[in-house]
Amino acid sequence: MPINRRSSAVRRVMSGSACVAAVAAAGVVALGQPQKVTALVGGTLIDGNGSHPIRNSVILIDGEKITAVGQVGSLAVPRGAEVISTEGMSVLPGLWDMHVHLDINGHSDYDHWDKTYPPQMGSVIMPASARQLLLAGVTSARDLG
Repeated sequence: MPINRRSSAVRRVMSGSACVAAVAAAGVVALGQPQKVTALVGGTLIDGNGSHPIRNSVILIDGEKITAVGQVGSLAVPRGAEVISTEGMSVLPGLWDMHVHLDINGHSDYDHWDKTYPPQMGSVIMPASARQLLLAGVTSARDLG
C-alpha cells in the first residue's frame, strides 16, 4: 500500500474514532433536533489541569459543550437530563498518543507482517488498532508509520 494512501486511511480511521467517542460521551443528537443535556454523575473527575480530583463529580453537557462541573449535592442535574452514572470510574479528557503505528498490532515480525497483510491494512488492521486506542481512552493519535 503506498504511503500516501496509508496516511489518508489513518486520518479517516482516527477522525471517525474521535467522532464516535465524542458522540458516545456527550450523547449528541442528530443535526436539526433539539440538543439534550447529559449529566455524567458520580465519578472522580481528573481535569488534566493539575487540580485535585473531584470525587462524586457532576458534569453537565449541553449538546457538544460542557456547561458546568461540580459535585453531587452542590450542582443540580437539570430536569429531563439524560443521567449517565460514572460511579466507581475516573472521568478525564480524552488522551492523546503522539507516537502510534496503526499498522503494527501486537507483533514485531515486520518482514512477515509487511509481506502478508498489506491488503488488510486499511480495512481490518488499522481500524482494529484505532479501536483499541479508543477503548483505552485515547481519542486522538499521531501515526508515525
